[in-house]
Amino acid sequence: MELAKKFAKLVETDARFELPVPAVMGLVCFRLKGSNAINEKLNSKINDAGRIHITPSKIRDKYILRFAVCSRFTVESDVELAWAEVLRQVEEMSTNNTDSS
Repeated sequence: MELAKKFAKLVETDARFELPVPAVMGLVCFRLKGSNAINEKLNSKINDAGRIHITPSKIRDKYILRFAVCSRFTVESDVELAWAEVLRQVEEMSTNNTDSS
């Protein structure tokens, strides 16, 4: 649960993201501020890259990404790697949008 709280804090420190609900147990629900489509694209890019896996869901018609700490073998560096991958994909999306303008 502490590792999920760490991930939630990382999300909270980035103004581009929001936590639609508080982290519970080992689950953190988060999303980019913006449209459902941008969050669906982010989810696809993360999962297509194959470094981490994020599961999607919806809360009150908002598309969300779910990060779960499920293994007792997970360590802090795993959480940091996952957050870095989320940020990498967001940056890649931003770069691609700029390139296509």
